[in-house]
Amino acid sequence: MGVLCGSCNTPTLPIPPPIIEALEAPDALGMVEARLVHRHDQEDAVYLLVFNQNTGIWAGAPRVTDPDYAFRVRIAASIGNCLVAYFMIAPGEVSDRSDAVCVPPP
Repeated sequence: MGVLCGSCNTPTLPIPPPIIEALEAPDALGMVEARLVHRHDQEDAVYLLVFNQNTGIWAGAPRVTDPDYAFRVRIAASIGNCLVAYFMIAPGEVSDRSDAVCVPPP
């Protein structure tokens, strides 16, 4: 007996990676805010995941209603730490990673 699977052979298109806007120096609490402008937004993305490559820390945030930014994610980071981001469309469905953006000095 065969199994019918209508979508099994349907290719999925890669989800474009986010583009993080330039970061500012960490605040007094050692946090930076990764911002994603709407022109670099993926319409179906419901969550933005940010990874600090130097510390291994992850942070995430859902889409916001800010007219200038689609996502704002606060993450612990020091000067020189590099962050990458991923869009999450659904559980287990994420984009390619963004280019790394490093935290600048003040």
